[in-house]
Amino acid sequence: MINHENNMQKLITISNVLEEYLLIITETGSFLHANTSFLHKFGYTLSEVMNMKLYDLYPEDTKAKVEQILISLKNKSSEKAYIHMLLSDGQLLSVDSQFLKCELDDTSFIIVKSNDISANKKHKLFLDETLASINEFIYYKDTEGKYLFCNKTCADQLFGLDEAAIIGKKGIELIKDKTTLENCMQSDLMVLNSGHRVTIEEDIMLANGTIIRSETTKTPFFDSNGKIIGIIGVMRDISQRLFMENSLKDQELRLNMATASGDIGLWDWKIESINVNEKGAEILGYKKEELTPLLNDDYGQLLHKEDIIKVQNEIIKTSSIGEFDLDFRVKHKNHHWIWLQVKGKVIEWDVNKKPHWMLGTFIDISKAKKLEEELKIGRKILTAITYSIKDLLDNQEYMDAIRHSLPLLGKAAEIDRILLFVNHWDNDETKRSSLKLEWMDESQPSLMSDHVFQNIKLDEYFLARQLEQGREYKGKSSELSQNGLSDFLTKYNMNSILLLPIHVSNSFWGFIGFIDADENKEWPEAHVTAFKTYINSVERAIERRIMNQELRKAKIKAERASLLKSRFLANMSHEIRTPMNVIAGYVDLMQNTDLTKLQSSYLDSIKSATETLLLTINDILDYSKLEADKMILDNIIFNIKSLIEDSIGLFIPKVVGKNIAIEWSISPKVPEFFYGDPGRLKQILFNLISNAIKFTDIGYVRISVEMIKQTKETAKLGIKVSDTGIGMSSQVLERLFSEFTQADASTTRKYGGTGLGLAITKRLVELMKGKICAHSIEGQGSEFCVTIDLNKVINASDIVMKIADEDDSTDTSYSFFDQYNKKYKRIKKIKKRKILLVEDTPANQKLLQIIITQLGYEVLVAENGLKALELCENEKYDLILMDCQMPIMDGYEATKIIKKQGLNKETVIIALTAHAMEDDRKKCLESGMNDYISKPITRSELKTTIEKWLT
Repeated sequence: MINHENNMQKLITISNVLEEYLLIITETGSFLHANTSFLHKFGYTLSEVMNMKLYDLYPEDTKAKVEQILISLKNKSSEKAYIHMLLSDGQLLSVDSQFLKCELDDTSFIIVKSNDISANKKHKLFLDETLASINEFIYYKDTEGKYLFCNKTCADQLFGLDEAAIIGKKGIELIKDKTTLENCMQSDLMVLNSGHRVTIEEDIMLANGTIIRSETTKTPFFDSNGKIIGIIGVMRDISQRLFMENSLKDQELRLNMATASGDIGLWDWKIESINVNEKGAEILGYKKEELTPLLNDDYGQLLHKEDIIKVQNEIIKTSSIGEFDLDFRVKHKNHHWIWLQVKGKVIEWDVNKKPHWMLGTFIDISKAKKLEEELKIGRKILTAITYSIKDLLDNQEYMDAIRHSLPLLGKAAEIDRILLFVNHWDNDETKRSSLKLEWMDESQPSLMSDHVFQNIKLDEYFLARQLEQGREYKGKSSELSQNGLSDFLTKYNMNSILLLPIHVSNSFWGFIGFIDADENKEWPEAHVTAFKTYINSVERAIERRIMNQELRKAKIKAERASLLKSRFLANMSHEIRTPMNVIAGYVDLMQNTDLTKLQSSYLDSIKSATETLLLTINDILDYSKLEADKMILDNIIFNIKSLIEDSIGLFIPKVVGKNIAIEWSISPKVPEFFYGDPGRLKQILFNLISNAIKFTDIGYVRISVEMIKQTKETAKLGIKVSDTGIGMSSQVLERLFSEFTQADASTTRKYGGTGLGLAITKRLVELMKGKICAHSIEGQGSEFCVTIDLNKVINASDIVMKIADEDDSTDTSYSFFDQYNKKYKRIKKIKKRKILLVEDTPANQKLLQIIITQLGYEVLVAENGLKALELCENEKYDLILMDCQMPIMDGYEATKIIKKQGLNKETVIIALTAHAMEDDRKKCLESGMNDYISKPITRSELKTTIEKWLT
């Protein structure tokens, strides 16, 4: 036993010096030890680990896999798995784990050895993104031909599918073209049978039906035992390259034709003597008698320095094989370099088996070499432009993208300098151009700080007019004689130039100059076309930036207009509600006095007109909130039956005197309680029932609530409001829910209304994720159908609490004397309580003083916020009614000061405001006010609010 413990301790000691995460567990998953590396990485203490099970270190979706591994170790000695483990803070760590079954002194246990492979996953992600961005078709398939990987280009263009749809499928399932499929399978067999890389050219049909010429390289992939386990394929479109190569072959054909017609030089070398024919001398620009001495004196002086060693090596090689075949450069008599294709053969050897006499030919292949060089540079330019266009698309700052692209283009084109000029207008409205960006070869100086390249007056140069007309310029600077331009450009070593204009929204925005110091530098049309493609992308990038700026300006302008509209509505609400408060208040007071029947009738008319005006204002404010997306729905428990009955009850007095009946029904399948916004639902019902009663003179108005569909948690209700009124035509139905719409002008004159009610109703229904529709027959009536989804109240305790709240707020005594005594005692109890009224309008002061006094309170008046502060310094009030809009100091500022310190910092302050927007309510509460009453203020509302805070 002691020996076993010593051996186990040695194992533990060894494990603690290992960098790998090592766990020693029993066969059932209990811990025997966790090494130091594990504890440090995973954030556990050893004592914490010893009280855990192995399964506790894995997320729920992985535990079953770990359990299966432990079971398999009963019959195996080891298992490997790529798996996630849990750190102490709950984060996941990707690990490569090996489970080893071990025995020590007849005791079995398991060692779990893990390595962090998170970094490997990041590298894999980077590799996947890199492969996805490559234009070549890249794939990997197993030996059975199943695709195990392909990059995005391959998936999109070759198969026309997502990458995920390709994995696990064979070519026969993916490749539609029979010939393409047969070629693919045949080349796969070549790789598998030979074990070597295979490169083939073939015509391939893409997913869109296009046939391209492709070059595919297939490479075998081996496992650690040298067995082929798959094929890696890289396919590229070589159609363009073949086009270029065919062009080169065409040039070569022309050269062959020229040779056949006698444009060929002959050379004769014997011992140390070199001779050429007349045509050969002519190719180099000489006469035969001029060239022969130069060749025999030192032919090396005619060779390009980069080709001397190459020629010498070919001569050595000729000594062995007897043939000379080399392309190299030779100086023409006019001091430019030409390419020669030189071929020759030894026709006589000396006794030492060294060449004694050679004959050969040479032709001028400068044009072919030039074309070859142009093609090479053209490919580099196209690659540079591809990266540049991607940057222009991705980078919102187009100047940064252009700055990044200039070095790529300059190096690809093998030129000395690129300059970007941007046009602008100066103070005297003269169009000028200034250097904004540059790239130059290391051998060239910077021009950015040179003032002559700033504020160039464009109308002084014909080149500017040519560029403004959209035409490029290319050529030698020595050909530009106007205004000393040639001397100026030569001074700055700009001897060959290509100027391309930049036009943005049909306006001459600027230009880019591609410049080289070599005056013989030519600008092939293919290169110019490529550069124009780049210019076009620059123009689009600038236009996108300008468009985005305009969109931002328009957005700011629209937001400012919306804000101004909201302020206007708020101010208009204040200006209208303030006098309405006085009118409505005095009407309430006068209706509680002794009146004649005629006077009472007059007051009823005034009250009705006031209520109509208030409804109109509320419609406009509601519409404004909905339009600005500022309408916020409540989510509280409400009784649907009570809500329907309360909504209908509001209209009972209106149908009295009209020859119509109002009927309603609620399906027994409809639950009693829901979560939602009862206020807005009541507003929807109010608008629909109000319209039905307004446009119905005989018959009925019927309201029904049905259960359309329900789940355990939700219910879809159908609410119908139908009538036997005047109905509507199909033309009216089409625009029924539009703003400010009624049937016709006569409808407005006869029935009144703003035409906003149904527009608001539709917006509210949609805000509740519901739908509304209407059916109508002119002269017979209309039916409006609303469907809304509501959440059912699942928790019974919530319903009990709701009922309890309603019971507490309901007066259950129906005895007149009990009600009177209860009310009298309440008034007597609070009679001596003092209320401070802060209001600047004299009419409102007088009205509210009367109402507050009638309610049994003592009232003091302050005409502005500053006066209120003075009164609050000397006396404690039970409640403060605070107007918000006042001169000298408004109610918001006064409230903040009162709530900071003094006798009344705990006093309830209730806002009195003519503003009715949601933002105004928020502003009141944020300033420290406890509650909010919107004008016009009714006696009952004021009474209810005061009693709410003082009882």
